[in-house]
Amino acid sequence: MHRARLAIALALLVMCQSPIRAQVSPWERQVRDQLQRAAEALIQERVVPASDVRMGMLNTEESETLTLTLASGATYILVGVCDADCSSLHLVLYNEAKNYEIAAARSVNEASVVRIAPRGTQRYHLKIVMATCGMNPCWYGVAVYRKQTDAQSGIQ
Repeated sequence: MHRARLAIALALLVMCQSPIRAQVSPWERQVRDQLQRAAEALIQERVVPASDVRMGMLNTEESETLTLTLASGATYILVGVCDADCSSLHLVLYNEAKNYEIAAARSVNEASVVRIAPRGTQRYHLKIVMATCGMNPCWYGVAVYRKQTDAQSGIQ
């Protein structure tokens, strides 16, 4: 029962990001579908969305930076995907001052995944880099999940 509710919540989070579904481009739809598959793959890890899904478009070698506040005592999974014209999306997590790389995923032809368990509650910067886009611009999507502990999920 818990897994079914979690699957529905994750699906709704991914699908409800665009108010007008009829105007979604095929590339945006590809990214949403990939994020949905990633969410389904994470169900057995008992994750919950920790923030809204971020979607956008970037050209090759362009980047965007998000600021995230991550709490101590939790494990986070950051997932980045891109459309079929993209073959490499990088996620790089920096400390707040942006002078120290905490973690990175520089995947080719698959989702980029960063896992982090912060020692203290703090702000981080997540740099999203469109490393390779065959036909500019390419769509990307990033979702942040938090793993539930047994106490949070209601398991005794």
